[in-house]
Amino acid sequence: MQKKLYLLAVIFFLGFCFNPVSADEAYEKAKVLFDKKKYSKALQELNFSNSNTENRLNIMFLKGLLQIQLGYVQEASKTFQKLAIEYPNNPEIHNNLAVIYNLTNDLMKAEASLKDALNTNPSYKTAYENLGKLYAQ
Repeated sequence: MQKKLYLLAVIFFLGFCFNPVSADEAYEKAKVLFDKKKYSKALQELNFSNSNTENRLNIMFLKGLLQIQLGYVQEASKTFQKLAIEYPNNPEIHNNLAVIYNLTNDLMKAEASLKDALNTNPSYKTAYENLGKLYAQ
């Protein structure tokens, strides 16, 4: 009897510890933490979730924003480069890549990314604003 109770306790403990958070739950928690400027905790939420979901774009986009906020510029660059390949028609991804390139003083790549953003959406105001700021530097 005691062995059965012990075994049940172990199974319960393992189930509790290894129960992965759904990607959507992690994303919602991370958004709240992002708004509260708790970037490290938000990134931890996303790192422990499975991003193979319909919500992948939003999850990875938020992850990239968090990486920028935390100063993980190389990781953010990789995140947004992957997104640009997977979602080439999303101007916000190209705009964020331009921000990263600007942070690393790669102004030619920043300009190219902003032009990519405008090619995907010619009325994307933020890309025009950022292109103007880039040319003013």
